[in-house]
Amino acid sequence: MDAPLGLVAVVPVRDGVLPAGGLEALGECHGVGVLVGTDLEGALPDSHGVATRLFLAPTDSCAPRVLADAAAAVLRSHAPRLSAVVPASPDGRDLAPLLARRLDRALFAGATEVSAHRVRIARQGGLAIAQFDVQSPFVATLQPGVRGVESRASVAPDIIHVAQSSGVTAAVTSERVLPPDVSTMDLAEAPRIIGGGAGLDGAERFARLGEVSRALDASMGVTRVITDRGWVSLSVRSGRPASSSILACTSRSESVVRSSTRVVSANPTTSSA
Repeated sequence: MDAPLGLVAVVPVRDGVLPAGGLEALGECHGVGVLVGTDLEGALPDSHGVATRLFLAPTDSCAPRVLADAAAAVLRSHAPRLSAVVPASPDGRDLAPLLARRLDRALFAGATEVSAHRVRIARQGGLAIAQFDVQSPFVATLQPGVRGVESRASVAPDIIHVAQSSGVTAAVTSERVLPPDVSTMDLAEAPRIIGGGAGLDGAERFARLGEVSRALDASMGVTRVITDRGWVSLSVRSGRPASSSILACTSRSESVVRSSTRVVSANPTTSSA
């Protein structure tokens, strides 16, 4: 197989909304990307200042295999030697393995950094980084919140329209998309997070914090020390910012607080951080 020449982001779009990490994937690929999904035109304004060249591949649904078929067709025709970077959002995590299979490429899941010939992936809960040197085009999912986005002047990208795929039938028909449960949704896509840390002194406190979060229609997030103590699941560790600017914090949750523009503090601590 030919050596990769560069990167292209493959971003699933659902009803005109870019997923968590979509702009970061575009930024990692120097603004070159493929938008695949529904109402792609509605997602274009959010890409201004980051995207430089976009292929638009509309589909009738957001079923993973439909997205994968459409994205694979674009890559085969327009970017056969570019490695694909997919945001590790829920739709992206479903899309990536199917895309890798269709293109007969290696898949690197949960990357923290991607270049044309190298992928770095967090291991052991972020305590170690595994590096892979790659000599052929691949597919990688990029974790939201780990790279950031450098936005330039809000200039519209070059747009290449791709004919809508035909003859692709989803194995399952979607009747309705239900809103996510805030108590279980991915924190990277949570509109509000109530965070707890070392200022709360037991598992019972976090059970109560979970009740408060649900009452406020917010997700609960905690710091690393709390998951290390086994008081709550690792899935609610708040190492990344919420997608909105509203955050409630119950202790020294610095990694999240620094990323927020509005902080509501409960149970503040006076000890030094």
